[in-house]
Amino acid sequence: MYLPQHFNWEAPEQIAAFIADYNFGTLITGDAGRQSANHVPFLPRLAENHLDGHLARANPDAAQPGQRQPALAVFSGPHAYISPRWYTNPSQVPTWNYLAVHVHGELEWLQANETQSLLDELTAFHEQASQKTPWTTQELSPQRLEKLMAAVAPFRLHVSEIRAKAKLGQNKSRADQEAVAAALDEAQGNGPLLEYLRRVVPGA
Repeated sequence: MYLPQHFNWEAPEQIAAFIADYNFGTLITGDAGRQSANHVPFLPRLAENHLDGHLARANPDAAQPGQRQPALAVFSGPHAYISPRWYTNPSQVPTWNYLAVHVHGELEWLQANETQSLLDELTAFHEQASQKTPWTTQELSPQRLEKLMAAVAPFRLHVSEIRAKAKLGQNKSRADQEAVAAALDEAQGNGPLLEYLRRVVPGA
């Protein structure tokens, strides 16, 4: 990821919150000969320096328990087209404002007996955010649960580096930042981007 200094996002607590908010990421594995991308929900555990998730056992990219490999997890957040007409001086060009986080590390394929605890935590993470009565795996019969768990390949991404980019007009004048924020506010559907803009670029 191209990362100019003025867009380099170095705020660990904000980045951790961002990954929690946009935890449906892209897991990239493989080497220069063949790379593969899978879209999966992650359980963010950055305080413990890792991210957890799973693939279907039938997925060719799922390795056997105990194996390790380099991997990259990519998280994309809110984004928007920025028109030159929004600047105080329109003699500029269109651009795109966005946030993205790349998490590099070593992927460890976990043992089968770790599957249910991981899925229980991942399910609770989402159910508690949206359901008054959260669903749990206890609602399944033991036979059904055993069959489903056997079809899942759990993994843990041990984090070695996090590169975060918040391209939010930090290279523009304060007047332009304020003008873009006002234009985004007037348009529909830009609430999440505006929230991060005001969090990352104070005063915008």
